[in-house]
Amino acid sequence: MLIKCISQKLLIRTFILNTDQYIMRLFYSLIAILLFIALSVVTYAQNAPSTYYPKHGQIVSGSVTIAWDPVTEATSYDIEYANNAAFSGSSIVPGISQTNHTLSGLPGGSYYYWRVRANTPQGTSAWSNTGLFGLFIPSSFSDISFWVSADGNLIKDANDQVSEWSDMSGNINNVTQPNLVEQPIWQDDQLNGKPVIRFDGSNDFLSGGDILDIDNNNRSIFLIGKNNSASGTYVAKSRFGPGSNRFGILYISGAIYAPFWFDNNEINVTYNKPLGTTEFISFATKRDTVSPYYTTRIFNNLASPRIETRFNILGISSSISSSYRFLLGAYNNASDAGEVLLLNGYLAEVVMYDAAFPDSVKALIEKMLMDKYAPPVDLGENIILADRFCDTIIKASAYFTNYSWSTGLVSTTDSQLVVNEPGLYSITATDIFGRTSIDTVLVEMP
Repeated sequence: MLIKCISQKLLIRTFILNTDQYIMRLFYSLIAILLFIALSVVTYAQNAPSTYYPKHGQIVSGSVTIAWDPVTEATSYDIEYANNAAFSGSSIVPGISQTNHTLSGLPGGSYYYWRVRANTPQGTSAWSNTGLFGLFIPSSFSDISFWVSADGNLIKDANDQVSEWSDMSGNINNVTQPNLVEQPIWQDDQLNGKPVIRFDGSNDFLSGGDILDIDNNNRSIFLIGKNNSASGTYVAKSRFGPGSNRFGILYISGAIYAPFWFDNNEINVTYNKPLGTTEFISFATKRDTVSPYYTTRIFNNLASPRIETRFNILGISSSISSSYRFLLGAYNNASDAGEVLLLNGYLAEVVMYDAAFPDSVKALIEKMLMDKYAPPVDLGENIILADRFCDTIIKASAYFTNYSWSTGLVSTTDSQLVVNEPGLYSITATDIFGRTSIDTVLVEMP
């Protein structure tokens, strides 16, 4: 009996011990499963898409194509966009099969916030980082009086000779040239993929006749162009010699002049610089203030923006008008019956307003036009390679004037980087207007 009792007790204790071990093993297994699920959820949440185009804060015009990095196993993507950072009143575009999408018909004159999420067999990811782009065109701002662009409306023949550069402001201030031998040439893909109107410096010019007087208004002028000669004119409503009520933006003896004559006395901004560089010129005269003034801002790849301000100009009570012709590519001669100081170079875009904007709005217009002709550097989506047997090439656009790669390579020409190791690579690039932008790309290898 004693042996039987001891055996029963041993069996009971063994059963209890085995049961305890089983429960403990089950408990630890459940913990491991829950931990795996939690980590999977966290990992999946981290696998939300990442936006990469447009660059954050970039300004575009017309329709805009947004793009993001792909997510493994994604079957589709949802896009959300709104005109506020809280996405209040947002729009959602579901079920996008590719990693880019064109948003069309958005009202201009606003910034837009956007984000994207991935749909996979495991569920829907978190939203991506928030992208931001501005959608502006020159006519988004009031008081526009003149707007011509080489990629806009114009009339040209089979040889690309331009007989009319059409005003897109809605004011029909067209500039024309009926004489075939004096017509400038439209040339495609000249300025970072954009066309320009090229003037030969001999006899090419366009005239609008007696238009675009300042009258009793303020005036802002924005233009993008290039001059290759010591003397040449971008825009003028003036005449050579003494006179009043004139304005222009031109070169004389290698220096930029931005003169206004309200009487016969020149009030001028002068800037000496090397010829043959693309430049953005922003000019504004503000006359409806206690101390009327005008300011010229010049952007190029040579230095920081050149900013000059002049005071003691006539106020808005004085009308600035004349019968002189409004010209592009030439300056009016003394009788305004001919042309001098003709432009050897090009114009890409000219915009004028009967307004002087606050600095914040002026900076927005400047950024809008400069982003059009020199977008921020873009390295594209992240790169995922299947093997490590081949080098891969990271590419930036070739229109920048300087490239500084995170590997230490600094060059004025090396827009591509060959890599054979995984990692995060970055570039700082300087554009034709002297602005810098930065982008990064992740290279993944097995």
